[in-house]
Amino acid sequence: MKGRTTLLLAAVFLALLAVVLFVDRKETGGAAAAEEKLADVVAENVEEIAFKNASGKVVLARTEPDGWSIREPRETPADPVEVSSLLYALSDLRIERVVEAENGDPQKYGIPASEIGLKMKAPAPAVTILIGAENPVGGTFYARKEGDPRIVLLPSALKPSLGKTFFDFRRKDVFRFETGDVARIEVASGNVRWAARKDGAEWFLEDPVKALAKESEISSLLDGLAGLRAAEFSVENKKTGDPDQAGLDRPDATVRLSFPSPRKDLVFAFQSVGGKTLATNSDSPLIVVPAADPTANLKRTAEGYRETRIAPFNSWEVAGLTVKNRDVSLDLVRNADGTWAFVSGEKGGADGRKVDAFLQKVGSFEAESFIDRPEPLSRYGLDALRAEIAIRTKSPGGAAAEKTIRLQIGAPDKDGKAVARNARFDYLFKIDGAWLDDLPGSAAAWAAAPPEKDQKEKEKN
Repeated sequence: MKGRTTLLLAAVFLALLAVVLFVDRKETGGAAAAEEKLADVVAENVEEIAFKNASGKVVLARTEPDGWSIREPRETPADPVEVSSLLYALSDLRIERVVEAENGDPQKYGIPASEIGLKMKAPAPAVTILIGAENPVGGTFYARKEGDPRIVLLPSALKPSLGKTFFDFRRKDVFRFETGDVARIEVASGNVRWAARKDGAEWFLEDPVKALAKESEISSLLDGLAGLRAAEFSVENKKTGDPDQAGLDRPDATVRLSFPSPRKDLVFAFQSVGGKTLATNSDSPLIVVPAADPTANLKRTAEGYRETRIAPFNSWEVAGLTVKNRDVSLDLVRNADGTWAFVSGEKGGADGRKVDAFLQKVGSFEAESFIDRPEPLSRYGLDALRAEIAIRTKSPGGAAAEKTIRLQIGAPDKDGKAVARNARFDYLFKIDGAWLDDLPGSAAAWAAAPPEKDQKEKEKN
């Protein structure tokens, strides 16, 4: 009985396997057929694209491996993203279905509503694809290739590209420059005037106040100018005296960027005309209407770009730390394995979590206000210090890159405010004196827990 059951199950299994293999072979064959392409287009081999639709004709030409320009209707750089998108769609000209093998009437299928001519690298022949109406079922498109009698359906991947215009293919970020090469900035916008210079990796405001600037804010300003995109091209050549450029000789706002090598200045000008902002720069013949109005950032005063942290640094670059707080003086060093140890004021290891948390708080601590032209330090309680902090940092550059950040903090006043001094700067910081409570009151406060106690704490957490 068991033998008959086994044979029956085996027969059922073989029957199911046969069905699976038949279906798989059928689907595989169908997929292979569907992979036939109307034209074998390899994006890297395309050297020129002649794109034509109801809005006109655009001729795109490769200028370098990844660069493109527009040759018609006007010589101008092309948007590489738009061209890449078109090439990607053209490289997938799979035939979804052959509608008519021969003698079909192209006009019946709206062919040609669009035309795409491709010149390839030799010896590949040129190809012209004629695109017709959209098939309401499945979103495919009727098409044929010149020289091929068939009328076929192509996949919907082409749809986003078919309505593109000269403006769509045109490069919009027309005022590009290398932001890392800028050495100085001057901004003039209404009553706002300020200037900043770059020193190494840092930016310093130099007018109307001398202070460290927020690198992130300066970078954001420069990135906005370099990435400014045109929503409209108002004037193609401002040297022609086009009336639309009126007023840009008396702009609402200017930004002067100085480059040390080669030594040159690049000046951006912005003017509000008829409810629109016009933009240009000294290197470009264009006047454009920006997609996003950049002048809002230009209305910020120098204070808006000022660094408010009293001691900006990266905590992971700290190699050593000295803290003096009332009668406590601690000197610590970071070991090669990242742990902390006392050099003086205590023996043995320090609690790395507490030390790192303190450093992170120091590095992010912000001033409430500034004292730019301080009087004698005694007036601010800095002759009888409440605390001193020295942070020794070492960047990946090694010993030559070592530097020490020295902070002095006076005693809080009756309102709980204290004055801090960073030895790097000529100005002082007004801070919340409660911050002093984070300083260690004794060496034991930062001492590493005994191994058995530390293990219990980990188990508890």
